[in-house]
Amino acid sequence: MNEDVKICPGCGSEFFAHIESCSRCELPLIRPGEEAPEITEADGREGSLVLLESGPPDGMKWLCSRLKNAGFKPQVLNLSGGGGCCSSEGYGLFVEEPFALDAFKKVEEIRLQAHPELEEMEGQISAGKCPACGADTSFSLHKCPGCGLAIS
Repeated sequence: MNEDVKICPGCGSEFFAHIESCSRCELPLIRPGEEAPEITEADGREGSLVLLESGPPDGMKWLCSRLKNAGFKPQVLNLSGGGGCCSSEGYGLFVEEPFALDAFKKVEEIRLQAHPELEEMEGQISAGKCPACGADTSFSLHKCPGCGLAIS
């Protein structure tokens, strides 16, 4: 067993022993052979994690930092189980179950603050109009008949 390294329990990346947390997952590092600590709520009950969203690590870290600023305790974890910290996809943003609904609402609020045009686009889609070309999409399930934009 190498005492000069620590491992990230989220993505499996190795770090020098003096490093305390993973630069990608932001989880506390453990020594090889140690088990990752269980996630618990403040009252000591075991908490289960809920996946809010998945995507590339940079996007998940961006959302994670904003949720932390809002008072949540999110975690970014590797979902692929082998892609390491440099994988371009397969990362998830998690929060403990009791906080999932509020965190999900906050993620939506963060997105609308970062991209105010989304609200207008969602309104157009709800009204049966393509947000790209304005064509009538009320009779199309998944695709704009005017420009081919995927609508879901």
